[in-house]
Amino acid sequence: MIGTLAIDQGKDIVEVIPDFPFPARGLVKAVLQLVQLGGTISGAHPELVGFAKDIIGWVDGVKISFADVESRKFTKTTWKNLAKIRYLYLLLGTEYLLQDRSIIVISGGLDAILQKLSVLLKSFDRISHTLKDIRNTQEEHHVSDGAISIAYSILNSFLQKVIIDELRDQQETHNRRKFLKTSLRSQTADKIPCDEDTRMEVLADIRAWVNDVSYGSKNFLWLTGDPGCGKSAVTASIARECKDRKILWAQFFINRNNDETTNPNSYFPTIARQLAEHSDVVERRIFDTLSQKSSLLDGISCEQVTRLFVDALVAAASIDKKAPIVVVIDGLDETRRDKLEETATIISTLFDALTSHPNIKVFISSRTEHGIQRPFSKAMRDECVKNIHLDTTSESSIRDDEIYLRKRFTRIAEKYSYDPNIWPGEDRLRFLAFHASGHFIWAVTVTKFLEEQMERVGS
Repeated sequence: MIGTLAIDQGKDIVEVIPDFPFPARGLVKAVLQLVQLGGTISGAHPELVGFAKDIIGWVDGVKISFADVESRKFTKTTWKNLAKIRYLYLLLGTEYLLQDRSIIVISGGLDAILQKLSVLLKSFDRISHTLKDIRNTQEEHHVSDGAISIAYSILNSFLQKVIIDELRDQQETHNRRKFLKTSLRSQTADKIPCDEDTRMEVLADIRAWVNDVSYGSKNFLWLTGDPGCGKSAVTASIARECKDRKILWAQFFINRNNDETTNPNSYFPTIARQLAEHSDVVERRIFDTLSQKSSLLDGISCEQVTRLFVDALVAAASIDKKAPIVVVIDGLDETRRDKLEETATIISTLFDALTSHPNIKVFISSRTEHGIQRPFSKAMRDECVKNIHLDTTSESSIRDDEIYLRKRFTRIAEKYSYDPNIWPGEDRLRFLAFHASGHFIWAVTVTKFLEEQMERVGS
């Protein structure tokens, strides 16, 4: 009975309820109408029970506040009531809008949503306080009540649209990411980078290529070398550096001991997933592509590589044309034997596809297998592809092996309290470096074997 009386007396006051950040005024009217038509508050929808009670109490409170003011202008008490009810709308309106719990999960939880909305609300309050100050001195500023009302109306509409658009964007982003996560594979790199102070000339050369985003610079770098010369270590070093600089967009390390990495059907879908994780623009491009033609995932093809790789890279490159977009593919020669030449041929068709985007940098390492050499040699042009060959007979390769061996033996000597000048001694160390012949894998294998044996026997 008291509630109905408050409703009857407060019909006009309902009109001053802010219609933000959701269409609260319409919702309030619907609740009050429900009660007037014979429904009881306790019989209303559970989510609206507390809401209706607070609304009726608030309307009654605002009515009392207005009763003491002949001019019927807003008082400080009324403004406080409005501020309180705005927070009520924020909380309950959010719950009402987000009845689908998946949206709460998508947005990082209800707390995350309320935090975002709270920021908007604080912005609104700052503007509202400014408008209130103007209202208090409106004669001085010659601002009419109508102008203030229009300003509030515009602000309310804007905030409502911003919030709803934000939630809609989050829903669409969640759908895209869920689809791409389900459709595309991921990969974790496990390659060991170069030891400090080794491969310095090669790494410097590659860094210069990465950083050169000037017109006419080369999009592709093909690092070649004999087995065991340290190609993967160089590749891992560049990948790590680029990751630290936040310019590594994707990496794929092929390992013949891991069957999941040797099937070329997974190469570019896996890379596409990593590209999508770096940018909403790229994510939308890949999502739209796969939504239109999911069969692109069935197997490697020129179309798959063009649409999931080239198109995505072009979208990424356009975001900041001065920032390198680096993709690393290591161990191409470890691709399944029956798919190697076909895969290399498809990749070779890309050499001319990215020339208008000099900030795209694709780094590929492999042995010079015939299945790669043939198609690459046919398509390679000096203006598109830079080739670096790790020569195991070069002075720098032999020196790098000696640096690595010296460091490893020094650590072993310290562990067992040996004098490194006696064990292994300078002559033996140089002898081992000479026999490594620039093959980094040989030096690694020797030191690993000695460490295991000494660990086993204890000295």
